[in-house]
Amino acid sequence: MRIFAACLALIFSASISAFEHFSITRDWQTIEGQYSKVTYPKTREKEALHALASADNVLPQLSDYLSWTPFDKVEIVLSDQSSSANGYATPFPYNRSVLFLALPSGVSELQDYDNWLDLLILHEMTHIIHLDKTRDAASYPRYIFGRNIFSFPNIFLSTFFKEGLATYAETSLDKNVGRGQSAYYDMVMRTEVESGLLPLGKIQQSTRDWPFNKSYSYGVKFYQFLESKYGPDSIPRYVEATSGRLIPFLVDGPAKFATFSDGLKELWAEYLTWLELEYSQTVEVRTANQTTFSPVTNTGYINRSPYFGEDGSLYFIAFDPYGPSTLSVSKDGEIHSLEQTQSTAQIVYVDADHVFYIQPSPCGHHATSNALYVYNIELGKASQIKDCTGYNSAAFFQTNDKLTLAAVKSDGLIKSLVTAEFINGNLENERTLYTPNSYENLATPLWKDANTILLTRKPPSQPWQLVEYSLNGQSLNIVLSEANTNIFEIYAGPTSQNVILSSDKNGFIELWSYHLEQQSLNPLTISIGGASSGSYSAQTGQLAYRYYSDKGWDIVSTDYKELSPVINAEKSAERNAEKTAESNPENNAMPGTVQSPHSYKGLELDTSSHQDREHKPLLQHDYNPLESIAPQSWFFGFTSDNTNTTASIILNGRDVLNFHNWGLIAGRDFDNDLNVFSGAYTLYNHLTALYSRAYDYTEGSASGPPAFVDKARLIEDQEDSALLAHKTWRFDFSQLTLTGGVNNYQRTLEDQFTNTQQSIHVETLGLSAIYNNAIQALYGVSPAHGRTIQLNIERDRVEINSGDQSYGNVWILDWREYIALYGPHTLALRAFIGEAQTGADFFDLGDSPSITAFKQGLIHQREKPLRGYPDSAQELRGFKPSIYSADYRFPIAYVDQGIDAWPIGLHTISGALFYESGTPNRDKSTFDAAGVELNVGLDLGYSALPVALRLGTAFPFDETSTAPDKDPNYYLGIGYSL
Repeated sequence: MRIFAACLALIFSASISAFEHFSITRDWQTIEGQYSKVTYPKTREKEALHALASADNVLPQLSDYLSWTPFDKVEIVLSDQSSSANGYATPFPYNRSVLFLALPSGVSELQDYDNWLDLLILHEMTHIIHLDKTRDAASYPRYIFGRNIFSFPNIFLSTFFKEGLATYAETSLDKNVGRGQSAYYDMVMRTEVESGLLPLGKIQQSTRDWPFNKSYSYGVKFYQFLESKYGPDSIPRYVEATSGRLIPFLVDGPAKFATFSDGLKELWAEYLTWLELEYSQTVEVRTANQTTFSPVTNTGYINRSPYFGEDGSLYFIAFDPYGPSTLSVSKDGEIHSLEQTQSTAQIVYVDADHVFYIQPSPCGHHATSNALYVYNIELGKASQIKDCTGYNSAAFFQTNDKLTLAAVKSDGLIKSLVTAEFINGNLENERTLYTPNSYENLATPLWKDANTILLTRKPPSQPWQLVEYSLNGQSLNIVLSEANTNIFEIYAGPTSQNVILSSDKNGFIELWSYHLEQQSLNPLTISIGGASSGSYSAQTGQLAYRYYSDKGWDIVSTDYKELSPVINAEKSAERNAEKTAESNPENNAMPGTVQSPHSYKGLELDTSSHQDREHKPLLQHDYNPLESIAPQSWFFGFTSDNTNTTASIILNGRDVLNFHNWGLIAGRDFDNDLNVFSGAYTLYNHLTALYSRAYDYTEGSASGPPAFVDKARLIEDQEDSALLAHKTWRFDFSQLTLTGGVNNYQRTLEDQFTNTQQSIHVETLGLSAIYNNAIQALYGVSPAHGRTIQLNIERDRVEINSGDQSYGNVWILDWREYIALYGPHTLALRAFIGEAQTGADFFDLGDSPSITAFKQGLIHQREKPLRGYPDSAQELRGFKPSIYSADYRFPIAYVDQGIDAWPIGLHTISGALFYESGTPNRDKSTFDAAGVELNVGLDLGYSALPVALRLGTAFPFDETSTAPDKDPNYYLGIGYSL
């Protein structure tokens, strides 16, 4: 338990450190309100004041709802380093949330909002109150240990409980806001009912099953089910029950307390029945009337952005579950992969010679922004036209002499309409046409003619609408706007006066034909799931689009044909459709429009009152990391056996922006009067100091001195310290990391009986470069499609027994190549070579490196384990080592399921066959081995602790002094997968 607790605390700290990387060159400010603090770049003061007002508005409402008020103010960080509309929240080391200043765009689950920043803050603050809440016996650990991870009972809930509650809170049926009432989530859940709802074991842990958002989509409907069947009070009652669990992962008690059911498994069965009633009638009607189509892809997940070329070829971004996403083309019935892309790439224009697309790309200090690319069809090669464009969507207009771009450009929460010219392979003369005064969203520009740009717009508190911008009149005018109807995207149709729209009209996300002159709107698709991203081919008369099914988004095609807005369906559905049409006479009734048999109101919090009053911060000052760097919790460790009795204390801390991140374990071995200490400190994610001093003990034997029988006779004192600087350069599909610094290693072996010592002291100055472009695909069993290369150059100073000193240079090259064979099957090749001059420290192929949170594994890493030879032997030590290996890695089973209502599950089970050959000196004979490995992905604690197990058997072909019989070697490896 001691080791487990320490590892959890330090792993979490390390993962946050690796993920967050805020720029130290920005002028960071902090403002404080009554319930929250906001830290932000000075250029984002307007957004910070809004965020503070919004948080201070919703936090007391959420506290009233969940009967819990945090002891301290919530820390909020505003970041403009990502182009993705998102955020996250955590209760430790203190209540803290990071919000990315970006607006959602395209057909997505985030499109139904009133004011985006308000909705995002409401969602994340719900997490804060929910995860921070504790009561009764579960609160006692926090009084003793502070904000220790084990003092947050709700953190150990399955993700669907946490995300479902926050999504339930954000949803307002009265305002048509939030995912819980959106046509997108209805599309997701309707399709789930049609294909078969997922069991609890698929939802309670992280799996690769579609939908990716199942914790949100299943989660929010679960809370709506609770309200519908057990009343609004059942939800805070459920939270009250989970907040009092002293023992994590117990789920049946809260279910019984809140709903009087027999347990969570039984409650889940009731929930699935409720979902069937909610959507089955609509599924039946829409199945009978679905548009017929021909599939282009069948992988599901996130195929996107279909775009017809002039010759009728269909270009799109293809998803590969076993490899990278690619720009692909469907031509003459065959699909060809053209160029690797990001999965979120968007094709914006295709002509006879080029395909233009935008995709996220590194931009500055750990920031991401869309860049513009062009693929040359004849050369078969893509190149970047311009980086850091900020373009969320774009379209080109071709005239005889030039190609002109129209794009929606993002700057935080502000979007602008811009134009630019494509001249000699460069994008030039960018000009801003329109910038809204508020957090107005813009998307999908489309040239109507040389002087008019059509696009979609979402004003605050209104649905998405179709608008046009006149370049001559420099004005923006509404073309189409309907109450309770979103017009998400616009695409080119058969003529400039006939365009294709993506809309949730009548509650279904489908494609529509809109005639600009006649102002008439007719459906193009009817789907069980949904349809978006339409592309029309003048060459073939085909309509290609994204089709949503139980597998996700695929590309399909059909004849372009306008459908009748009203068609026959079953009488019961028809009556409901008529009823809906009567209540909304301005809308054309779509088939399958039926009423829900259930009723739920939602939380309906007030998220707008802050806009109606002046909200000034109580304090405003420069950001000070010292205000938040102190430890918020502590834990203890204790170990005792015949050789030692050691007690220790575990501390860690970090400031709000993660500029300073530290952890330590300090203790005392009372039997041997020795102090133990380990510490780590990282500054600005670029400088790291590490120190570790620990002891290993060897008991005296019965044949030795009587005074040391079953007591420590040999004490090995190991002291490691390092000071490192590290920097990572990110590219589109790879990264390069340089690490340089010094490592100080000292090991002393003391014989308590003879009072003698042996010691070695090695100081190393080194530089390590690691290049990585390997891809871990969704269903991959290994990295694939790339390589990892590490090159080290080092200088050693070695001192033995405090005597003579020696010096020597060392170089290391470690190349790992991953070759995709078919599907997830992978051939992994490795070539390791090194050389240490006489006077440097030697290499050891029979020992495993010791790498912990307080020890680095790059500089002076001379233990290079050779499979089949686990025991250190003189024959495996040398100065010119090499290791060559080949692994064939293959899947055995994709389980991706847990045991219902139990905190344990399985992910992937895979195997490997390998052959490995190594030598500590290249002029000597090699030591060879072959073997087999079994890899098991375990899910413990509802994905709180994903564990990778590796069980292996290696058969050595050569003998060593420590293994003269060449016996098979069995080994078990345990890893933590973040």
